[in-house]
Amino acid sequence: LSNDTITRSFMVSFCSGSYTIALTGGDYHSFGEAIDTLNVVGIEGPVTFNVSPGTYTEQVVLNNIPGSSATNNISFIGTGDNVLLTAAPSQNENYVMLLDSTSNVTLSRFRIEARPPSGNFANALVLQKGGNIALDSMTVRVRGSINNANASAVVLLGNISNLSLTNSTIDSGY
Repeated sequence: LSNDTITRSFMVSFCSGSYTIALTGGDYHSFGEAIDTLNVVGIEGPVTFNVSPGTYTEQVVLNNIPGSSATNNISFIGTGDNVLLTAAPSQNENYVMLLDSTSNVTLSRFRIEARPPSGNFANALVLQKGGNIALDSMTVRVRGSINNANASAVVLLGNISNLSLTNSTIDSGY
């Protein structure tokens, strides 16, 4: 036999329900772990990530999630200002959180802050296409001593439909 390889393909769907993101304990130890799972396997129903207090230093990209809809939405819910998602963006990856063609997502009760080490490329939240995105009781800002048009708390690219901002602070910080 010249070919003795067996190939098996299968699709695993992400369960619906509530999960915890926590630096210690919890179902996921970072936003990145939870988002990687969503990006790979999708969802079957509404999914809520309850985010425990802490500083999560990472850059994350949430793509178009298979299975998401107005009914099957995705929520990241923190406990207030004691939950921080932060990073030091570079010129090529100039965001802390990127929602790329993402729809049906709620971000609630945490902070997203870009903290550039130097230079002027620092965007906290980038929304690239998508829709039905809600920011509720969020603080989104750029920190540091930068003074350049290339630094923004929120950047909208492409067609964004149904963007809702409620009780939120958007601050470019310079």
